[in-house]
Amino acid sequence: MKRFLSFSLLVCFALSVHAANWWTNAEYNDWSWGNANNWGQSTVPDFSSAAVEINKSGWETRAQVSPEGDFECGSLLVGKNWGPSYLVVKGSLKAYDNVTAGNWGSDADGTIEVSQGGSFIAEKALFLGRSADTRGVLNVNSGTVEVNWSLYVPGDWSSSGGTAELNAYGGTVTADDIVIQDGGTVDVTGGTLQISGYKKSKFEQYIEDGLLTAYGGDPRGSISIVENGTYTVITASMLPEENVFNPLPADTKLLSSYTSPLTLYWQPGEFETHHDVYFGTDYEDVFAATPSSMDIYQGRFETPDSDPNLVYSYGPMSGLSLDEEYFWRVDSVNTDTSEVWKGDVWSFSTPESNLIDDFESYDEGSPVGDVWTGSPDPNSVIAENQQSIELKYNNGIAETSRVLPFSSLSFGEGEVITVSFFGELPMNAQLSTTLTDSSSNSATVHYSPSLADRANQWKGFDAKLSDFANEGVDITDVQTVTLGIDATGCGEGSIFLDDLQVYPKRCVGRYALGDFRGTDCIADLGDYSVIANDWGMTGQIVTASESEPAGLTARYKFNETEGEIVSDSSANQLDGEFKGTSMPAGAWNPESGREGGCLDLSAISSGWFQFPGEALVPERLSDPNAAGTDEVTVSLWVNGNTGARTSANNLMKFRNPSWAGGVFLPGPYQKEGNIVEFALNSDKLNWGWAGPEDWQGSWNHYAFVKNADLGEMFIYRNGEMMARQAYFPLTPIDVTNWELIPGWSGRIDDLRFYNRALSHEEILYLAKVSSVYQSVRSWADKNHDNSVDLTDLSNMFGCWIEEKLWPFED
Repeated sequence: MKRFLSFSLLVCFALSVHAANWWTNAEYNDWSWGNANNWGQSTVPDFSSAAVEINKSGWETRAQVSPEGDFECGSLLVGKNWGPSYLVVKGSLKAYDNVTAGNWGSDADGTIEVSQGGSFIAEKALFLGRSADTRGVLNVNSGTVEVNWSLYVPGDWSSSGGTAELNAYGGTVTADDIVIQDGGTVDVTGGTLQISGYKKSKFEQYIEDGLLTAYGGDPRGSISIVENGTYTVITASMLPEENVFNPLPADTKLLSSYTSPLTLYWQPGEFETHHDVYFGTDYEDVFAATPSSMDIYQGRFETPDSDPNLVYSYGPMSGLSLDEEYFWRVDSVNTDTSEVWKGDVWSFSTPESNLIDDFESYDEGSPVGDVWTGSPDPNSVIAENQQSIELKYNNGIAETSRVLPFSSLSFGEGEVITVSFFGELPMNAQLSTTLTDSSSNSATVHYSPSLADRANQWKGFDAKLSDFANEGVDITDVQTVTLGIDATGCGEGSIFLDDLQVYPKRCVGRYALGDFRGTDCIADLGDYSVIANDWGMTGQIVTASESEPAGLTARYKFNETEGEIVSDSSANQLDGEFKGTSMPAGAWNPESGREGGCLDLSAISSGWFQFPGEALVPERLSDPNAAGTDEVTVSLWVNGNTGARTSANNLMKFRNPSWAGGVFLPGPYQKEGNIVEFALNSDKLNWGWAGPEDWQGSWNHYAFVKNADLGEMFIYRNGEMMARQAYFPLTPIDVTNWELIPGWSGRIDDLRFYNRALSHEEILYLAKVSSVYQSVRSWADKNHDNSVDLTDLSNMFGCWIEEKLWPFED
């Protein structure tokens, strides 16, 4: 009996330690956090308190940390059930777990206020209005708030919650992130927000969406966002009443389109009689301009009434260019007193292109056939979940047309109409774009894709507007556009079309043949080093070596018939083991391998095989503390399934101990592009021109080679070098373990690792190919004539230290 009583007392004691300590406010006239009589457990919470609740259902509840107070708690909840709850922090309060203002109960309302230099720290997350039908508020008048995880306004990481406000009237709020969701607003008046990392663009979007404001949304208020390397710092300022304000386009605005003349708008200050308007493409020039700056000063305009509720304007302006940033300034002038109040310099940017259609707005209620004749089938593109249209052909011409949303394609100095396309195009097929103006003048530009363009990845078909104009089309008054494919004699198939838009003259890497690195349409010393490295290369016959390559560190034949171990047949015995779940039936296939048995990854829905990293870093077999190595070759046979489309394509994963790279093969007919990729210790090489025959329906041999010492990486398919990198230093190979995972659907056989960068001849031996004609794989062979020679050198000097924009001058 005594033992039973002792155990019962122990349980009760344990429960009392970990139960919530709730606010009773028994000392009704004393809101002090430090008064033990105000707490349900008659003790002031400390860091061991599992939960602290400031709430009284149906009553207004207040608690306060006095200026001299210094307290701690576990989790903290302000406002759980009906009735507003308030916590005022004037001293110091630190919560070691999550903090919530407004949670769970219907109409729960919680407010946290920090003032008089108080300090409030949330070691984890802070949620305002966490649940639906709740409200949470954080008012910072002075002092500091620190949130080590994210601050949600409202909701949490899995839901948008109720409604919430964060008001930075003063002091500083520092958080790893601030997430503003539907129903939430953040206002900065005299305070400062500090968010870890580089998040300027994110908070600019919050401004755009009206979720982040200054001075309660006063149009005279403006927000400054600065990235200082540690934090994204957000502050606000208020314009004097003499200045103009509320520009339209809004300051720093990126216009969605520029298809018609633009007018600038603003609201006046209190005392002016006129406005001086300045406009240009350079911030410093506009900032320093005076009425004598002839190219920038646009003139003085009378303002008969300085009512700040009025709106004044300048424009319309039709001479702007696409893909340009513009700056403007409006000074308030009182000609009666000769006073001038210099305005802020505002900016806006025109878009890179004028979009005709990105096919994102179509759905069952608004089908694509309502806009495009010929009724192409809408189809979801796997990559980035974007939509495109599918244009089907059957041994003839297939076309689809629409009326243009704007008629002047040359507006904003537009020079090119571009459409993205994807599909395995027959060798003799031609794409086409046709424009028809209001006078029924029509012209067509054809495009015959190259062999590289025919690969299963997104490409661009560019048609110069001048070619249509030369055929009599008025490109300032175009009514319809028609996209088509002539597949006469080519059988049945389809292509996908997306992102139809008009561009100005711009950098297009595939046309700047001398920019070998494809970065900026300018040739420089970096491009010279590429052509110097590969000078004299030409296509040639390569013959296989006659003997087994040396340097084998691991070999997996996959001849097992049961169990969860993959045996290494090399002398190193680096066996792999199945992890995560039990080995499914059917994964071992003893008869359908390239030679003998194989492993069928499509039979494995979860789990993975884990292998020792010494297969890639064999030096650690004798010295576990050895540094990384410089060379490795991975050789394997694969036979992919031809089943449903999938976006999963990760076959091998390297770790050290976290992610250190992998081998990626295409899944069955992925529409986002068929990418073969080899990534290892921050270095990456991919081949994006693969077709289905390169991985599915039959056995294909792949080899992946890295030589960090020489700065080279290679991808081989059936003995042919398909991709090469030899132009910049590589990092040493450092892998602690690697995994074979069922991210790719198909069979795998005879997987080998070598401690050397095998030669092309040795790769051919492993691929069981006697010889192959090897085309040039060089960045310098951008014209694809299969040699690196004087033509490529001439192309380089054609854009030497000078940006080469397309379309080029005739």
